[in-house]
Amino acid sequence: MKFIKLIITVWLAGVIIPLHSQNWQSIGGGVSGPAAQVRGLFADTINNLLYAVGTFKNSGDSLVLQIATWDENNWGKVGNGSGDTNCIYGCDAIFSVIKFDDSLFVGGWNEMMGGLKTNKYLSRWDGIQWNSCGKPNSYIWALKVANNELFAMGNFDTISNKPIYHIAKWNGTDWDSFGAPLQISDMVNTSVYYKGEYYFAGNFELGNGFNEIIRWNGTTWNTLENGVLGDSWVNEMVVYKNILFVGGEFLQATGNPSDFIIAWDGQHWFNPFPGIEFMTQVRDIEIFNNKLYIVGNFIIPNDTSIYAFANYDGINFCPFGGRAFYPDYPDPLKIAGLNGNIYVACNKTLFGDTVNYIAKFIGNLNDTSIYMPLSINSQYDNQNTLIAYPNPFIVSTTLKLSKSMHNATLNIYDVLGKEIKTLQNLNGPEILIKREGMKNGMYFFNLIDTKGLIGRGKMIVE
Repeated sequence: MKFIKLIITVWLAGVIIPLHSQNWQSIGGGVSGPAAQVRGLFADTINNLLYAVGTFKNSGDSLVLQIATWDENNWGKVGNGSGDTNCIYGCDAIFSVIKFDDSLFVGGWNEMMGGLKTNKYLSRWDGIQWNSCGKPNSYIWALKVANNELFAMGNFDTISNKPIYHIAKWNGTDWDSFGAPLQISDMVNTSVYYKGEYYFAGNFELGNGFNEIIRWNGTTWNTLENGVLGDSWVNEMVVYKNILFVGGEFLQATGNPSDFIIAWDGQHWFNPFPGIEFMTQVRDIEIFNNKLYIVGNFIIPNDTSIYAFANYDGINFCPFGGRAFYPDYPDPLKIAGLNGNIYVACNKTLFGDTVNYIAKFIGNLNDTSIYMPLSINSQYDNQNTLIAYPNPFIVSTTLKLSKSMHNATLNIYDVLGKEIKTLQNLNGPEILIKREGMKNGMYFFNLIDTKGLIGRGKMIVE
């Protein structure tokens, strides 16, 4: 039902965006093997190497066993990879790879690295050989650096025979517990350092606001309002332009400000991209080329097709990479940038281009661009709700607030970001908006008073 409603909305706008030509190419023939998949990417910008990990056996014509490097011309091995040459029905998965203190760390559900089961689940490559760096009793989902410290996260409760629940910090030789108040069945899969605090997120529900995301200020664990609500999980979070962006599987219908991607300014949650309709979970969010890159299936105003990639510079939200049509969801997993190039982990084909599970973008980043004037703003009154009724409307609509505004300004924009109407010196709990100067279609608005941004929304003129 949601998708049908969106189709009607964007059709009313009546703008057609040109089809894309080839956007993606295979790198070195891609990866292969039984049940092949790329699960993690890491761009080593110092040595100009792209690391790929997953369940694959070969990269191009090389036997690499679940981990490989790409130097923009050729695939390479890291030692002898996992050392598991059987992989008859598919290799065990390596989920994450990262460089830290001149060593390469990998984590996952791999039974061995370098052919040694003592390296199970969590291993370190020192440039000569694979070494065990703690032995978790269950898998490692992610490795992240936050505040110049390395963290391993997953659903383990023991590392190196020490009780460590789901979050471990590397001390240079072994892992220490970070003391998160989690249960055995919980899972953590990402972390960042934001405004002097450590943030961790994944799939856990402890109640009292400790839902899917928690933060540590050095003394106590704290909530982010009510956390991420619903039967949900967080895949990734990053800090961009002093705002925390969080992506995963969650719905606005359960109380979140938006579907599948939300933002936190240190005090409140808000929807960072009003008008962009995400259809399935956001898989990855990364920063490179001084932009925020988002991986997740979404619909934009003026179009009925589905995109999977976007970049955002704080003002412009730019979908790129190709278009699909319902019920086809491209659903790629990861994205990374190296030397100005964009690489993604994906299916065997991506928007019709055969790439064999890993691809390089060769299209035009600016072939589709939406100017989003409703850019992130960290000051707003989340206690003041606003509703436009009727919406859609033919002659006029009334914007009703739960609290009175003082000397407010209302800005209305069309789907291309052009300012259509401005109402100033507004006071009281209601605003009458007349249709004059507004053609049929979708519009966005933001309302600001002397205390900052009150709220944002959208309206449809019929």
